[in-house]
Amino acid sequence: MANYSLFSLFLFLLSIISTAWTTSEHELNDDPLIRQVVSSDGVDDHMLLNKFEYQFSKFKKTYNKAYDTEEENEYRFGVFMSNLLRARRHQKLDPSAKHGITKFFDLTPSEFHNQFLMSETLQHPNLPNTILNAPILSTNDLPSKIDWRDRGAVTRVKDQGSCKASWAFSVAGIMEAVHYQRSYQLADLSVQQILDCDSTCFPPNTNCDAGCDGGYTYNALNYLSSAGGIMAEFDYPFTGTSSNPCQFDKSAVVSSVSKIFYISNKEDQIAAYVAKRNPVIVLVNSQYLQSYKGGVSCPSQCLQAGNHGGLLVGYDAGRNWTIKNSWGTNWGEDGYFRLCKDYITCYDQVDPIALTVVAD
Repeated sequence: MANYSLFSLFLFLLSIISTAWTTSEHELNDDPLIRQVVSSDGVDDHMLLNKFEYQFSKFKKTYNKAYDTEEENEYRFGVFMSNLLRARRHQKLDPSAKHGITKFFDLTPSEFHNQFLMSETLQHPNLPNTILNAPILSTNDLPSKIDWRDRGAVTRVKDQGSCKASWAFSVAGIMEAVHYQRSYQLADLSVQQILDCDSTCFPPNTNCDAGCDGGYTYNALNYLSSAGGIMAEFDYPFTGTSSNPCQFDKSAVVSSVSKIFYISNKEDQIAAYVAKRNPVIVLVNSQYLQSYKGGVSCPSQCLQAGNHGGLLVGYDAGRNWTIKNSWGTNWGEDGYFRLCKDYITCYDQVDPIALTVVAD
């Protein structure tokens, strides 16, 4: 891999990183590769490049990465290096979280967005008239913390793969939680049914659910309401593909929707619904998630336009949110991530942030 073109790329990236960052110990990320990049004084560049190549090889082995050509391998190594710079920038802007090398480190930001994230949210606050304003709940007697995982209402973390299906996974997740509350039985419900069978659009002919090309949580909930419910994953398993014929069997429905509510964009109301009712669907901005490894993410700048769906399963004593993701257990905190108090509603958002349901 170490040819002149690659070495030139390495020197270019190294010069950018070395001049852009300070190297004081307390500011460095815990990731040893990032530490090497910003602390390279006195180290032979060829030796340092060999270390990076070793780490890239380790990354490929850890996450089972393979590329078709040597040219593609070299390109991905360059992307890997540039993502070190982004991770370090994220670490400085989001110091309460840990940022570093993740399984998405060989993807450019645009590739990451195109392969794993939802479309942007609606640019206006209109919602289907089937989605109701949630009643205001009292916030005077909320528990100091809650975690629906401890109550047995949350299924295992799934992996959406390269299918842009976080919207469908979060919808299946809330249906699993309300099903548990009604039956005290935990069941994995079918994401694939939503991907195959839901083509709901709102408004008509725009903002349509489109399988692995992305969709909208409120559309999916409306689909489940009109279809009669959702099947078990065992009966309708996940394939991670779309454009499949719909195989919905109403006689095999496990859980169905009675009402759909849009929770006020106030975090005390979101907390009240999580504490008193069940986990809720939330939309979050994913800008810092490509390099997220753990901790409480609380970026210094408020990010707009939620483009990733998750299931908010609880909060801690500091009112930091715990969110179930759909990128597998080899990402984040065993597949979960945490956001700080007041962050998911820190901007003047008119689009729906949190949704909940009542099951039949």
